[in-house]
Amino acid sequence: MHWIEDEPAHGSAVSHRVQDLSFQIRAKTLPLDHASVLSEAILEQLPWLTDEPGAGIHLIHYPQSGSGWTRQEDSPEEIFFVSGRARLKLRLPITRLPDAFPLSGRTLDLGGHRLTVGRSSAFPLRRSATLFARRVVFDPDETEDIFVDRIAEVLGRTGITARKILCGQGKRLHRDTGPLSVRSVLLADLGAEESIRLQEMGLGPGRLYGCGLFIPHKSIASTGILD
Repeated sequence: MHWIEDEPAHGSAVSHRVQDLSFQIRAKTLPLDHASVLSEAILEQLPWLTDEPGAGIHLIHYPQSGSGWTRQEDSPEEIFFVSGRARLKLRLPITRLPDAFPLSGRTLDLGGHRLTVGRSSAFPLRRSATLFARRVVFDPDETEDIFVDRIAEVLGRTGITARKILCGQGKRLHRDTGPLSVRSVLLADLGAEESIRLQEMGLGPGRLYGCGLFIPHKSIASTGILD
């Protein structure tokens, strides 16, 4: 954990460079660990994503717990039932949004699970003093303290003061090319410009596998999501 008490600066409320393009989806079930199959399926339709700096593919949200149990690790064999409110989201430069519109109407094969992509809507990145990333890549040889210190150093070089950092337990994200070691990360007390900048640039590699993508979070008080 990393903790600094000071007052962040205020600034712009939204990003004018990057947005999240959100698609309605229709699917019955999907693999819990779907980062790799989702990335592969989307890149088949939008191959230019691999050459677009900062582009990202959000993972499709699923419950972290249910019926008295808490999921500790995403297993490649486990599946989840997709909520009707679930969305497929791409983080893109505004200039690239029209190039992703053709994804609507396509049916993707995610490891034998069919996902039909519906209509899209674009949403600006908005400032939030607290941001959360479900997965940030780390070196498996790093301790939690070293990982947190490295985050603070990396952000500091971009002009972002990491006042409060909390991270979750280490997990593995499975890929055909080998697993990635990941942790969830929550940052709090960000200034408005810092918040927008962090959402625009992300943190670390693996953006097309849902890693390093930050979204607003209500407050640092609710940290069960870090498990």
